[in-house]
Amino acid sequence: MPEARPPLVGGELWAAVVDRAGSRCQCTGECGRPHREGGERRCQRADNQRGPLHVVPAKPTSTHAAAGLAAVDLIAVCASCHTGIVRTQRRQQAQRAEEPTAPPF
Repeated sequence: MPEARPPLVGGELWAAVVDRAGSRCQCTGECGRPHREGGERRCQRADNQRGPLHVVPAKPTSTHAAAGLAAVDLIAVCASCHTGIVRTQRRQQAQRAEEPTAPPF
């Protein structure tokens, strides 16, 4: 497996998050898949197994707020899980937008 290469910008932060994750995807089902391989509820993909891990906010937040997060507020996920997490978050936002709101009185 090729050696992990950090991004051009923010490499130290990326490395801190990926090292804390043990160079493995930290998704435990937020992407919509159960991840039951190997008896764990955690994705089994490692860094560079199918591309580098993405470092993303552990909780949904705006892009502006995410730019200032510390390593403890970030997780490492594989590209597949990242896509699933984004899809799930967008679906949840759309459902909240469709919910009727109570009258203000």
